[in-house]
Amino acid sequence: WHPFSISSAPSDGQIKMCIKNMGPGTWTDQLFSLARDVVGSEDPWPVQLDGPYGPPLLPLLADHAGALLLAGGVGITQPHSVFRELAAYFKENKALPGGLK
Repeated sequence: WHPFSISSAPSDGQIKMCIKNMGPGTWTDQLFSLARDVVGSEDPWPVQLDGPYGPPLLPLLADHAGALLLAGGVGITQPHSVFRELAAYFKENKALPGGLK
């Protein structure tokens, strides 16, 4: 199990990930060590991603007056992304999408 979460919002213009280090000797610990060794490098790593899966969120909210997002621990990354996307939408449009109030 590799605990990866995309933590960026679609409006961020780049993809950011949160990766939980699962402890000494694990695959994620080795990834952490590798990343730590290249901090400040101008040569970015090539990464392949698959997805996204599921429909975009904002159109799904059009028929709703509210939304409840529950999360905890590293699971907060997805709801946090939603909050940031809603904030970006509000900043640009001076309103929330659909029927959200």
